[in-house]
Amino acid sequence: MRNPVTLEDYSKEAFIERWPEWFTDVPCGFYLPPGWGPIMWRACLALEKVIPAEGTNKIRVDQVKSKFGGLRFYVTPLFSNDDNDVYDKIHHIISRVEDLSWAVCMRCGTTVGKNDTEGMCPPCREKGWG
Repeated sequence: MRNPVTLEDYSKEAFIERWPEWFTDVPCGFYLPPGWGPIMWRACLALEKVIPAEGTNKIRVDQVKSKFGGLRFYVTPLFSNDDNDVYDKIHHIISRVEDLSWAVCMRCGTTVGKNDTEGMCPPCREKGWG
């Protein structure tokens, strides 16, 4: 699978194609605005590096959504690991992508410093997207 190029390339289908065991059945919903696609993709690449290689599925993505203008990304680890370091790394990656979303317009992907509660930069908000 090639990496996405445009914001429209970061569709649910692209995530399913790249990580089928994570994204095929998201029980609580998958809503990822196009502007946040690149940061979510990078987060998944980072998760791939810290999740243990043995076993199948490794994590289940429970929900991806926008809440109060920021990205929310919920997962459940499906592996047993006596070392809390892996869990801490997963939590750190997810927290980081959620924090980054506050500085990126959910519609166009422009870095804006701090989004409003709608998650958009002023030009996108003025266009009436939301």
